[in-house]
Amino acid sequence: MSEDNVKYSVDMPEQINLAPVDPEQELELLLQAEIESSLANIDPKPPRIKVSRENTVFMLPDGTTAKSLTGIIVFHHKARGYWEIEGQKIPSCSSMDGQTGIDDNGSEHACQKCRQNRYGSGKDGRGKACKEMRWVYLLQEDETIPSRISFSPTSIGSFDNFITAIVQKRLAPIQKIVKLSLETGESNGYKYSVLAQPEVVGDTPRESIITLVRMRESVVAAARKAGIEAEDYYVEDKEQGPGGEQPY
Repeated sequence: MSEDNVKYSVDMPEQINLAPVDPEQELELLLQAEIESSLANIDPKPPRIKVSRENTVFMLPDGTTAKSLTGIIVFHHKARGYWEIEGQKIPSCSSMDGQTGIDDNGSEHACQKCRQNRYGSGKDGRGKACKEMRWVYLLQEDETIPSRISFSPTSIGSFDNFITAIVQKRLAPIQKIVKLSLETGESNGYKYSVLAQPEVVGDTPRESIITLVRMRESVVAAARKAGIEAEDYYVEDKEQGPGGEQPY
């Protein structure tokens, strides 16, 4: 048989997908992978949002202020701090779970039995010398890492009541988009910022919840490792400074 009569056969696939690739979609996937890779190779430290004691505003990491914040409460926990000396930055004893305190010598103490956790142990016999707080990790829209907000004792009631109401309906706080605002409180002649009753403003997309739960583990671990500072309890103001009178 001559070469001219030889028949060559090529096995072709039954179907070839020639649909064009969306460049924007491909870029979005690449960038998401870059973000996940970046977070996997560090201990993410949540940016801190502070509460201005007198101005009833949240102080954001970029230096701006906001009257309210909207986002998802990824996690929250109790924290305590006891500042033995007025004006010191790091507490003499602190607790990241509200149960066990660790003093500056590394010794552990049961918070419930501690005399600094008794009412009347505070300055001039008011409140407690050891200040209980709520640390809240809030993920706002278009953010990858939640910010940490520390609410002082005067805000605990509003926050705890809100979380209780959600859980009572067999819901996890992470399932809801919430709005946090501040209002003015007053005690013993002093005015200060306090958390207003939080509001539910929407539902977290179900497909996002698993990602949020996985992500929060490393974020919360890094925040706890950072420890408590005076600004977690209040923001120093120019008139009174860190040793000024406090209503709680």
